[in-house]
Amino acid sequence: MILDNNNKDNLHEGKKTESGRNRSDVIFSIMSDMTLEGDYEDSRLEITDREIRCISGGEIEKTMNREEVAFVICKDYVGNGQMEAHLNDDRQIPLMRYTKTLSERFKEAEGEINELLGGNLTEDVREARNVADTPSEKKLTYRCPNCDYPLQHQGDVCPKCVNITSVLFRLSRYLRPYWLEATLGVILALSLAAIQMAPGVLLQRLIDGPLQLPPVPSPADIEFISELPPEQRFETPDLAEKAGDHGIDPSVLMGSGDQGRIREQDIELYLAGRERFETESAQNLAFSHILRSEQITDSGEVISEENVRTYLENLEDIRIPEDTKLWAFHLGVNLRRLADELDTDALSRSDIINAIRPQRTMMVTI
Repeated sequence: MILDNNNKDNLHEGKKTESGRNRSDVIFSIMSDMTLEGDYEDSRLEITDREIRCISGGEIEKTMNREEVAFVICKDYVGNGQMEAHLNDDRQIPLMRYTKTLSERFKEAEGEINELLGGNLTEDVREARNVADTPSEKKLTYRCPNCDYPLQHQGDVCPKCVNITSVLFRLSRYLRPYWLEATLGVILALSLAAIQMAPGVLLQRLIDGPLQLPPVPSPADIEFISELPPEQRFETPDLAEKAGDHGIDPSVLMGSGDQGRIREQDIELYLAGRERFETESAQNLAFSHILRSEQITDSGEVISEENVRTYLENLEDIRIPEDTKLWAFHLGVNLRRLADELDTDALSRSDIINAIRPQRTMMVTI
């Protein structure tokens, strides 16, 4: 039982207090730091054998017959809470208001008061509130009348039945005077969400762009394409015309498109390397062996047919699968130099990837 410590002596001595009433008959008392009107002043609830009294400012503000009260509940609001008395005739009467600092204290008081009032419940109220007959099991269970969802207190808003649209509409009326701040807050929230997504988008662009290795067709695809007529080796008829206008033999082009078909970038790669070769036959020899100028030499000197044959001779003692040659061709990796650096006589596709990845990572970092 919770008693007001400031008045314990008066209770035991039976002294007259506010308004001359005798407090010796008070069996329960609890103090609050708010009045029912919301003022920050001390108030008190007292329960005797016969009545319940609400006292504020030294005066009794409300009194009711204890036999009329079925139970009390505490409800939490924004910044404060309220204790209500539920009468046997289903009326609800506010008793006390309190700040959040006293919420736990009033929750405890709710249980103690309901133990005192347990004998006042009528059969109808007892059945509706599902009150157990055993004193140790006395517990009130409330449910929503619409959907039967369990509620903590009678009169609480059911979260399943609440109309979200109506709530948002009511909130918008309070938000209307601050529409500028609200609009700015929404813009900043969306901007923050976009900024948080930016790293993932940039990483995706890097992986699909500079860090992505070019698609390389398999040797079976290349063999299949090589048996097709020249005009059918290109992805589009326009590319066949472009290669014909520049006098490019389709048989020497290494296709990088779907199933090894020749794309525009393959033609551009051939045209860009013309200045590096001394003759067209030297370039055709290199491209037919899946070689480009950057693989033969990284200096600015012109590459002759003899240079191409010498490079091919240096590769004879290195085992290189066809798909590895294709990777090295599109990435411009010098196979002879790579084999010397790895001190190996066999190169795989993973060797090509590991050789080019540090260069690309450094490029992206810069």
